[in-house]
Amino acid sequence: MSSRKNGGNVPRQRIATASPDGGARLDRNTNGGSEARSATADHSEADVRLSRFQRFRVERIPRSMLKEALYNPRVMDEHGHKLLNRSLKKSGLVETIVWNKRTGNVVGGHQRLSELDKLENGRDYALDVAVIDVDETEEREINIKLNNQNMMGAYDTEKLAALFIQDGVQFADTGFSALDIELNFDTPVANAILGTDREEEPEVVSDIEEIQKIKAARKQGKERANHKNSPEHFKVIVFNSMESMDEFINYFGLDGEMRYIDGEEIKSKIGIGDSATGGDTPGAPAAPPPETGTDPGAESTAPKAPAAP
Repeated sequence: MSSRKNGGNVPRQRIATASPDGGARLDRNTNGGSEARSATADHSEADVRLSRFQRFRVERIPRSMLKEALYNPRVMDEHGHKLLNRSLKKSGLVETIVWNKRTGNVVGGHQRLSELDKLENGRDYALDVAVIDVDETEEREINIKLNNQNMMGAYDTEKLAALFIQDGVQFADTGFSALDIELNFDTPVANAILGTDREEEPEVVSDIEEIQKIKAARKQGKERANHKNSPEHFKVIVFNSMESMDEFINYFGLDGEMRYIDGEEIKSKIGIGDSATGGDTPGAPAAPPPETGTDPGAESTAPKAPAAP
């Protein structure tokens, strides 16, 4: 019986999925275009079998059946959504959404799905998704694992730089900003990647300038310490809340608008190392800055720095 007699105008296509015995079989599913070939088309089933670790099958599911997992801990800011939207417009959806048949929840791909909704202008549509069938606990575990940075590896910066410099890949088309390039590459390499294609937004320019200052200060410090070949290091300080972070910023009199802070500035404020007093009293702790809003004439209750020996 043809697909037209079944009420559809789209020819049927066979999709390769796992059979109960672990081999490969061809299942029918609707899809535009010519009939797909199985991954085992050129081999006998006895020669090539589907991996026993593949736990999903591909099915075409209406968008209306793909429910958002309310527990999903992943978030994306406006800038990230903008980059994702741009990527979908240029390259399309090239990775399947993961969907749990048992609960109806999307397990992986919430952000892509939200941007597809915008591009589809609110119309219902269908997607070929990776279908799994697990309980709620395992679903949540998979949700976390799909986005766990510890399981995603890291960039080899030399190879990444070669892609941008030698292979003609445009960094902006891969989701990187000029700020990312400045942060992740030494200055000569960053300049080679960026060329004249630098972002002009004031906040981006300000961040780049701050990073360049940090790099210059660190380079001088390394030269003084005779460690010119040691790698640059950036540390991330994590706070439990925005209030806690604001307390830290106010305590040290830092610029709350800056995303990157020179560690030497913190060392100077707490009296660690040469940066505290120009080298006269290395290691002597300094009194913390007074809290904002206090009476400048009142006696300070902050601990006083002991006299240098």
